Amino acid sequence: MEEKTKHFIICAAVIAGSLAAFAPTSGFAASLLFSPTSGSHAVGHSFTVAIQASSADKAMNAAQGTVSFPIDKLQVVGLSTADSIVNLWVQQPSYSNHDGVINFEGVVTNPGFQGAAGTILEVTFMARAPGSVALSFSSGDVLANDGKGTNITDGLGSATFTVIPQPPTPAPTTTASGSVAVPSGIPATLPLITPPPGGQFPPPAPPNEVECVFTHNIFDLWQCGVTGRIAVFGLEWGAFIVFLVLMGALATIVVYAIIHRVQLWKIRNDKEIIAIRTALREDLRRIEDHLEEDMTPDRMAHAERIRKTIETIERDLAEDIRRIDFIEKENDPPSSAGPLPPGSS
Repeated sequence: MEEKTKHFIICAAVIAGSLAAFAPTSGFAASLLFSPTSGSHAVGHSFTVAIQASSADKAMNAAQGTVSFPIDKLQVVGLSTADSIVNLWVQQPSYSNHDGVINFEGVVTNPGFQGAAGTILEVTFMARAPGSVALSFSSGDVLANDGKGTNITDGLGSATFTVIPQPPTPAPTTTASGSVAVPSGIPATLPLITPPPGGQFPPPAPPNEVECVFTHNIFDLWQCGVTGRIAVFGLEWGAFIVFLVLMGALATIVVYAIIHRVQLWKIRNDKEIIAIRTALREDLRRIEDHLEEDMTPDRMAHAERIRKTIETIERDLAEDIRRIDFIEKENDPPSSAGPLPPGSS
């Protein structure tokens, strides 16, 4: 294990055991071991081995270790911490079938664990090749729940298993009477298959007409063949295309509705601006009329500036009104009754 990881586990052990008694730890011992420690398994079969901590004399609250296994004879197919005494993992248990190692680092919070066989994790192996298989700890530590993180490791266990070849399938034998003896495990008589009405079974489907299900592997489509029936997410291919078209239409309607609402909001906002500009124009016109009652050079210059401002406001008003008329014509369809005659209101 890396040095900083060991420091982290020691700190965790000190925190978790801070409320425990600070009694001397001499004479206390703990160990890491396997359960079971032996057995015989056939090639291709799987079996489970528990990695356990034994600390009968002193409560422990942290353990870490590395397990080695031969990659030519064993393969890890799963790890389980469902029944683990560890409730705080510094690093989730992991394994490598390439390097043949299993790593674990965990903490048992206060009051820790004290007992003969506390399961840390369970490893499921699959036997790959016949021979003798040895499991061992290449490193391991057990820390006490004494508020100091004292290392109380006294021993690291080992286990030896035997992997045997796959038993051959028994061949049928002929008895003295000439009948064929049925191997054990196979029923002597098999149920008859009743043909369907008409007396003929339907012909098997051509290889390229099999039903294929596309899950997450794009190569499934290639294996189905060009004319195969393809199901995507539980739907036939044609139904899936229809589903995509309907979803696209729905998305288009939603986007159009959002744009329409935004345009209506902009129309209301522009109308409010038009009302403000109209009121400002009327106020400026009244001021201009008041200035023209007693014309002086200063008042004439001021009236000219007001007149230019009024012209600018009127141009903006005309542009706003034109834009609003255009948007309203785009959003309001023409009446089915047709255009109004000239002179009607």
